[in-house]
This record gives sequence, C-alpha cells and structure tokens, in this order.
Amino acid sequence: MIASEVNWIRALRRESVVEALDPIAGNEGRFVQKLDSSELGRPRCAVIFTFLEGVEPEPDSLMASFVRLGEITAHMHCQVKSWITPAGFSRPIWSPKEIFDNCNGFGRWQDAMGMDQEALDCLGRMVKVIERRLSALGRHPRHFGLVHADLRLANTLIEGDRTKLIDFDDCGFSWFTYDLATALSFILDRPDVPDLIEAWLAGYRSVVELPRALEAEIPTIIMLRRVAKLDWLNTRRHVEFSRNTVPSFTSASCQLAEEYLKRFG
Repeated sequence: MIASEVNWIRALRRESVVEALDPIAGNEGRFVQKLDSSELGRPRCAVIFTFLEGVEPEPDSLMASFVRLGEITAHMHCQVKSWITPAGFSRPIWSPKEIFDNCNGFGRWQDAMGMDQEALDCLGRMVKVIERRLSALGRHPRHFGLVHADLRLANTLIEGDRTKLIDFDDCGFSWFTYDLATALSFILDRPDVPDLIEAWLAGYRSVVELPRALEAEIPTIIMLRRVAKLDWLNTRRHVEFSRNTVPSFTSASCQLAEEYLKRFG
C-alpha cells in the first residue's frame, strides 16, 4: 500500500501540474525500505523524500487559499481519471461501509468520547441517510476515484505563488468531493463555510466542471468525513490535540447531524 502511494505521487509529478513530494529510491531502486532495529520494537516501512520549501497558508487568506486548493484538486482529479493504475495497486476505500464498519482501522464512531444514547441515536439516523444517498449516487468514474483524502490547508505548502501538496498517507478511493470535505474537517463551525465551499468550487470549475449529481451531495460527503474524523480522533486519545478536541467534536457533530437530517433525512 505504501508503494502504491509512492506510485501515485510520482505519476502526479510526471503527468500533471501538481507539485508534490519527490520520493527517493534506495541504491537497489526500491522506494519503500524496511527498517529493523531492536529500538523499534517491530520492523517499520519507510520512504524518504526530498525537502519541500514553503510554509502553511496564512489564516487571513482563507478564501483565496480555498480557490487555489479547488484548482489544484481539479488538476489532481484530472490526472487520476486518465491514469491507469499499475498492477497490484492497493489503497483504502473511503465509503460508508469502510468508514462506518471500521474497515480502515480508524476506529468505531460509536466509541467516540462524549458519546451518549442521544448522540448514538442522532448519528445513527444520519449514518443510514448517508448510506442511502451515496448508494443512489453510485461510483461512476465521473464521481468516484483516487483522492488525496486529507487535503486540509495544513497539508499544503506555499512558496510565492506556488502551492505544494504533502501528506498522502490517507490517499485512497472515494467520491471526488471527499477532498473538499477533508479541507473542512476541523472548521465546520465557521459561519463562512458556505462561502469557503463556493470558493473551492470556483477554483475547481476553473479547470474542469464537477458533475451536478456529485455537487448536490456535497453535504452528504461532508458528513461522511465528519464521521471518519470521529473515528480517527477516538483512536488517538493519547494525542493532546485529540484530548482537547473530541468531547466538543462529538456534541458539535450531533448539531451538524440534526441540521443535515432536516434537509435530507
């Protein structure tokens, strides 16, 4: 799976305008190295990349950053649609079944901190709606393919007028607007989220049109991602960021779920 991640990054560098990490092969030509040491406890796989210059986007330029992010994402998806994946290519699938059934090891949303019976009932109703709507949308190649799957602004580097992408370790298969949903992962409480979505869409459409059926399900994909983050935060309770985020994240997720259900439930 790590080798597949590297294969896609290298293809993006060759076949698109997307600037991404540059993996470095070992002396024997392999990109993925196996490290074994008594200090590690168990063998680990590792990849080394060249250093990328740049800094995280400034918070006060959020709208412009989302326009640029949408544009870059569209270029990335265009490359995906024309790329024939190599034999043996293997990456996770970010769909309701895989996320809700913990197939990718993110954890169970039902076990999130701050979860009580009321929250279980609310989120459980939303999960069923998400499953129904995305099943109806289907996985046509216009809608569904290889995505970065963690394309937050924190995973971009700005150098002058250049934007570079890092952190592909969650890349996998999902609906193309999953990349928009990941950009909003921790900022859905902002009042300007609708404007940020429009900014991202404006950037995307400057490269290629988004299918109307897929665009109509942006709220559904956003809530699919929200459940995935509940899973992820719960399995990382030992991390300070998660400890400070999860309890309020669960209650805020229920508020978002209620709003979603009013529209689509």
